[in-house]
Parts: sequence; C-alpha cells; structure tokens
Amino acid sequence: TATDPDGLVALYEWDFDGDGTYDWSNGTTGRALWTYDTPGNYTAKLRVTDNIGDFATATVSVEVRPRPPNIDPVADAGADIEVDQGDPVEFLMAGFDPDGTIVLYEWDYEGDGTYDEASAVPTTTVHIYYDPDTYTAVLRVTDDDGATDTDERVVTVNEKVQNQRPTADAGPDLEAQIGTEVTLVGRGNDTDGTISTFKWDFDGDGVYDFTSSTTGTAVHTYNQLGVFTARLLVIDDQNAAATDTCNVTIIPVHINRAPTADAGSDDIIQATQGEEMEFQGTGTDPDGFIALYEWDFDGDQVYDWNDTQARIAVWTYDETGLFIARFRVTDNDGETDVDILRVQVSSSITPNEPPTADAGGPYEGVSGETLTLTGTGSDPDGSVVSYEWDFEGDGTVNYYSPDSGTTSVTYEMSGTYNAVLTVTDDGGAVATSTAVVRIERANAEPTVRLTEPSPGQTLKGYYVIRGTASDDTGIASVELRIDEGSWVRVTGTMSWTYDYDASDLVPGTHTLFIRATDVDGVRSRVMEIQFLVEEPKVQDDDDGGSLFSGFMMWIIIVMVLIPIVASVIMVIRYKRR
Repeated sequence: TATDPDGLVALYEWDFDGDGTYDWSNGTTGRALWTYDTPGNYTAKLRVTDNIGDFATATVSVEVRPRPPNIDPVADAGADIEVDQGDPVEFLMAGFDPDGTIVLYEWDYEGDGTYDEASAVPTTTVHIYYDPDTYTAVLRVTDDDGATDTDERVVTVNEKVQNQRPTADAGPDLEAQIGTEVTLVGRGNDTDGTISTFKWDFDGDGVYDFTSSTTGTAVHTYNQLGVFTARLLVIDDQNAAATDTCNVTIIPVHINRAPTADAGSDDIIQATQGEEMEFQGTGTDPDGFIALYEWDFDGDQVYDWNDTQARIAVWTYDETGLFIARFRVTDNDGETDVDILRVQVSSSITPNEPPTADAGGPYEGVSGETLTLTGTGSDPDGSVVSYEWDFEGDGTVNYYSPDSGTTSVTYEMSGTYNAVLTVTDDGGAVATSTAVVRIERANAEPTVRLTEPSPGQTLKGYYVIRGTASDDTGIASVELRIDEGSWVRVTGTMSWTYDYDASDLVPGTHTLFIRATDVDGVRSRVMEIQFLVEEPKVQDDDDGGSLFSGFMMWIIIVMVLIPIVASVIMVIRYKRR
C-alpha cells in the first residue's frame, strides 16, 4: 500500500526477487501475485510513484520453502461381482488424494487397455456384458499433479440361457431448437417376458436422467447447440437389458410453421352401434415432420389413441348419436393442428328417416343491403340438429346453427343466386332445399361538373356556361340557377350548355348553383361556385364632340325653361290685377 500527502499515487511496481528488475506494475493497486520456482530467501521491493514523478520504496522479506513431494492418489474399484450375461453392472468412480484432488476417473470395463468411460467427478456408470466370461475391469484415477493409481475389479459373467435379451428402439434421429422440449419415444420388446424398466441418458454422458417402469416416452429440454447421442436402456423382468441410441441435433431457434391435420371427409360418416370403425387421418408439416398422431373418438377432449406413424385406428361406439371425433397432429417442434370428423352412429335395428328442408323464397333484395333468409326443417322420427346455408350455391357453408335456419346475408354484387339450405337430423340424415335470390343493383347518385366559368371568374355580356354530368343508369336532366332565382333546365345532359346574359345582373359577386337528376329520379349533390360581374364603363368621345354635346344640352335646358318662366310671370301679373 502507499499514500501521498499532497497528491496521489500514479504507479505501483514490484521487484519480487530483488534483482533490480521490476517484474510487475499497476496504476491503481499494489496487490500482486507471484510464483517463486526456487526455494530461498528473497527481498521483494515495492516502488510507488506519485502524480508529479516522485517515488518511494519499501521492502519485505519472503522465505520460499521446498515443496513437499506429491503423494499418489488411491483408486477404489469396489468389490468383485458375479452377474448373468445381459445384466447391467454398476461401476462407481471412487478414490481419494491425501494431498490434493482427483481430477479424472476412468473405467476400462474389459481390461483391454482401452478406457471406455471418463469423468472429472465421481459418479456411477452402468455397463452390460453380453458374453459369458471373466473380466478384469480397471479403474484409473489421476490427481491434480498428474500422478495416477489403478485398482481392479473382477466381474464374472455367467451364461444366461433361460432368458432372451430384450430389444431396444430409441426411435429415429431428431432435430429440435435450443431451449424447446424434445419428445423421445423409446420402445422395448421382450420375446419371453416384459419390459420392467425404461431409462434414458439424454446427452450420452453415461448418466441416465430418466427412469420409468411403464413408458419409454420422455421429454427433455436441451440448452446447448450440438449433436447429442441419446441412449435408451430397457431392462426386462429377468433383469436382462438392451440399449439403442439416436442422435438429437439441437439447432438455433427458428419460427416454426404449423402442421396441417386432415381427419378425412367433411361429410358426416355413418357408423353402426357396437361395430368396429376404422379411422385414418393424415398430416403434413411444411418445415419438419409429424412426430405424433392422436384420435379423440368421442369428442370428450381425451385422446384415446396415439402413434408416431399415420396408422389405421379402430374404435367401437357403444352409443348412438352424432359424435365429433378430433384428430390432432404434432410436429417435431411441438406445434399442433386439429381437424374433426363427424360420425353419426345409428342403431342397427331401426332405420332413420331423413328430415325435410324448406329454404323459403324466392327472395329479392338490393346489393349492399341486408336480406333475411328464413329456412325451416323438420324430422319425422327425431329432431333437427343443424342448419347450414350456402348463400351462393358454390358448395361453401356460410352459416351454421344447431337451433335455427333464419339468418341475414348481404350480397355485394347484383345477380341471381341459388341459396341452398341443408338440415341434418339426430340420426345423421340430411335434406337440402334451394331458394332463388334476385339481387338488384343499388342506384348511386349522379355527379355534375362545371367546366366554364371557373370559380371567381369575371363575366360580362353574353356567356356560355358549360359542364358535364354522369351516372351509372343515365342522366335525365341538368338544371341551374343564379343566386335566389328559379331553377332552369340547360341544353344537353352528359355534356350540357346554357347561354346567359351577364349584363342583366348588378355588378358584384353572384352564386351559380347546378344539379343533375338521373333516370331513376335520384338527384346529385348541388354544386355551387361564385363569379363576378363588373360595372359598365362609359365610353369617352373626343374633345370636340364633348364640347358640342355640352352646348346642345344647355340649349335644350334653356328652351324648356323659357316657356315655364313666361307662364309663371303671366300668372303673377294676373293675380295683381
């Protein structure tokens, strides 16, 4: 350690063996590690330098003693054992090191010099001897200084003729994404007994991670990329065993595309109570394969049958009625899809009478508007359990109800449609009825446009107002009015004109209104624009003409006033007399 009274320590340096050479330096701490290879007494020197370059030193004495010699580890192979051929034998990796630790355990099961299993930690492994003989298994341990020790275990394997070894089937090689569940479906077969134990070593490390007395199907999640050898061990009721392996390839995560299940026909399948019925569904997966096929025959959400192959399933219905059988497929990424198969189970004694259907109609409507279809059905020996409408007669069911055949539909296009009603009774029999639906085209309002004059244009004298109009059924008339005047009809329809004398209007701003009416009497929205009318200008004559006009005006005024003035004077004189 070091301190600086007027600054800070900028550099720590150690000369560990006092030879004048600084072997280690650091800008923040004086704590260092060093290994002395030779015993002896050393003077280690610490030098510290502050932020302006001044330094100070301190020393410490270090005594390095000779290292004691390594003591070899001790291996413990365990007691000798006698087993029957095919029986699994457990081997314990055991041992101790009096002055350190054991870093490696190895078993040579046959004593042939080849070590078959290895582990860095003590663990229990299993090995099966299939041939009768006497084997000397060797356990070798290695300590942290590289020293080794071995121990032997004699394994006597007797011939076992009365029991046939089972066979194990680990299934096909699998591929899965990292972090996702992998289902390993293992099977075992014993020709002279039963399988009593299934074990899975998921990653091939010699340690069995899964044990079951009933099934070889196990689920495991791999959290590392790579190829793992999964080992299945099956043991029969006579303790004979067999193994099989499959490779599990773990790949990075990708977006899985779901599989597709196909339970079969979309029609109702007829079956007879008490008789076997065959089911065969299929499945496809666009980016993998189907790993599991399942059937729920009676629709109770419990899957009664499963297989890894698309095999034929057999089921017997003990009751009559309509059953919704569910077929589910699961792909290798765990995604599922479900399809249904409708099965009508009838008694073999009483035949079912079909229902009757009445689609009603004919119906008439307008495109884009809601139309109500009223369908009915009846069953002479039971009840109607479903109503289905095919609105356009194209084979597509657009409406389904277990209760009613009345529904609403909107046809977007005009035309004539054959709407088909299908009713199904509780015996699975069906009946159909067709109704004619006539849809008229909905009338849209016409549009009117003005080409001349343009908004804000100034008009004077006679002017031709022009425009166009359009409609899906045809234009009957176009009308216009100015300000609060009356509507007047123009000349033409699709292209129209109107002659107008703007001099009849007072100067200023005026509004022009235009509307169109189609052949069905539907009017367009009123279009309006504003235009201007100027004040009339007085035309100036030349100077001579102006003087003459002014002179003549005064002569006329005088000639008019003289008789008036003379009459007034005569009246005044008459009154004075």
